[in-house]
Formats: sequence, structure tokens, C-alpha cells
Amino acid sequence: MTPQMLPYSVLTFTPRPRDHGTNLTCQVQRDKHSVAMERTVRLNVLSFKILQTTSSLPILEGEAVRLLCVSDSNPPAEMSWFQGSPALNATLISSTTTLELPRVGTAEEGEFSCQARNPLGSQHVSFSLSVQRSPPPCSCMTEEQQGSWPLVLTLIRGALMGAGFLLTYGLTWLYYSRCGGHQRKRTTS
Repeated sequence: MTPQMLPYSVLTFTPRPRDHGTNLTCQVQRDKHSVAMERTVRLNVLSFKILQTTSSLPILEGEAVRLLCVSDSNPPAEMSWFQGSPALNATLISSTTTLELPRVGTAEEGEFSCQARNPLGSQHVSFSLSVQRSPPPCSCMTEEQQGSWPLVLTLIRGALMGAGFLLTYGLTWLYYSRCGGHQRKRTTS
């Protein structure tokens, strides 16, 4: 047989990201009388994945927000944050993994995107930031600020209700004991 006609075998496999940095050894022996040849290579698995947990983020107006964008990629990716839709020429606002918005207002409402880029390409995730208006400040007074007035007013109400009951009871008793008694005597005579 000529060298071009030697039979050969092909072994195909797909390494996963967790195989990165591990050794792969290939051993070949043409027949049982020949010397085995061996070669070891260290795997350099290229992968690219960006993680996303939410597509909408409601936040109260005036609050601070810290957003973190993480990419699981090999080689490592460069991270960028954009405001606006990536399809519509979004504005670059940060070239770090963390985006900090110290005081969110209506100007920050809308779409934000995180982009990860490495030699294999780029990926992005987007989410919508919706700014919720803060509730109006409470004009309620605490018991300490009001002092003892609520207690005094409750006592006065109770006293007035008690006096009203006693007055009604007294008048009813008077009516039936004086007027009601005379009517009974008149009807019997």
C-alpha cells in the first residue's frame, strides 16, 4: 500500500466550556507489532455566553441603581453599556461591567443594553427600565408629634356620650314616673 491509501479513522468530539484547560491525549498504534504514538494537547475551548435575568426593571424615581453585566466567555469579553435600542444606534454610556445610575429620573427611562465583545463576535442583552413616580410625602403626624390630644379628644367624646345617655335615661324615667303614673290613675277612675 502506498502512503496515500493507508486506512485511517476519524474521531470527532465537541468539548464543552468546562473542558477548557484540560489535557486531551490521542494514542495511535497501526498494528499490534508497531510502536504506539501518543500526543497530548491542552484544550483551549472558545465559548461565548452572556447571562440575562430580567427583561424589565421597575425603579422608584430618585433611587440609585447599580447594574452588573457578566459574560462567561473565552477569550474574555470586553463589556459595554448602551442606552437605547442596539438596532437604532444606541448611545455608549459605559465601557465597564458595572453601570451606576446615582439618581434615576425620567431621562433614564427606556431601553438599556449590555454588550459583550471578543474575537469570536459579540452578543448583547437588553432590558427596559421603567421609572415609577415616588409616592407623595406623608403629612401624617406621629403620636409623639400630636402629644396627648387624641387621648383628650377621645375622653371628651366618651364623656359627652355618657352624659347624653344619662340625660336620655333621666328624661325617660321622669316622663314615665311622673306623667305615665298620672295617666294610669285617670284611666282607672
